Amino acid sequence: MSALINVLLPVFLIIGVGFISAKFKWLPSSAVDGVMLFTQKFAIPCLLFNAMVNIEIGNYFNFLLIVSYFIPSLIGFFLGILISRSLLKYSLEKSVVIGFCCLYSNSLMLGLPIMEQAYGTNSLGPNYAIIALNTPFCYMIGIVFMEFVKGRGNGLSSTVGKAIKGIFNNILVLSILLGIFINILEIIIPTTINNAIDIIIKAAIPTAIFGLGGVLARYKVNGDILPVIVIALIALLMKPSLGYYLADYNQLDTNSIRAVVLTAAMAPGLNAYIFANMYNTGTKIAATSVLFSTTLSVFTLWYWLSVLA
Repeated sequence: MSALINVLLPVFLIIGVGFISAKFKWLPSSAVDGVMLFTQKFAIPCLLFNAMVNIEIGNYFNFLLIVSYFIPSLIGFFLGILISRSLLKYSLEKSVVIGFCCLYSNSLMLGLPIMEQAYGTNSLGPNYAIIALNTPFCYMIGIVFMEFVKGRGNGLSSTVGKAIKGIFNNILVLSILLGIFINILEIIIPTTINNAIDIIIKAAIPTAIFGLGGVLARYKVNGDILPVIVIALIALLMKPSLGYYLADYNQLDTNSIRAVVLTAAMAPGLNAYIFANMYNTGTKIAATSVLFSTTLSVFTLWYWLSVLA
């Protein structure tokens, strides 16, 4: 019960305030967009940049950590495609979107604040390592598969090139790469700039989870409930279960096990909807899965926190 009260409720209360503020028009839609724009274009890039500058790369970019997290994600992706195509009889395009919803966990706007709330700021190193690879990896997998399915590319090199271009247009990826570059070269950032970055990153997590609530208020649970249930079962139960097994088998340290399991246990992030919208297919399923799984995760995360206690 303490995990629910002390860890989950503060995070989901802020999401709830954002949701209610947007739902009842206390906060206009343009204001929610402004909060998310500040979060995604400024605050979170500063947070990720600062984390990459200060992270001990050799300690946290651990092959076994990466394998323990991304193998369950890949299995979730292919399982989502297989079930939606074979059992639910969706088109290949929609099946890839459903697979992407199973693949992509909300590691940043939900996973990071819950991990911090549960185990403290000093526990976040493994999370940052996963986050650094999560968006590039997931978009690469999703875009390559969708391009092949839709037959838009002119072969492997064209498809991969399109995926890489999309990834490197992402400000989050660029901020991560810049931080790693400065870390490796041991470039000293002036104190004034460091202080300015510190001020901005203090706003990153609160605005992210508040804005997430505001964006979720736009979605409705309607139609196509079977794939949404499939996504929730894979994302909230199957992936973290497999992640826990692999992390334990690979003898990861306690913080790394927690990072793998809790990040894998997150609901699909807003990028799942963005991906569906990119290809104008499966958008209703993606939007509903984000809302449904995020709501349900209050209870499943309570379970995983008790397992990791």
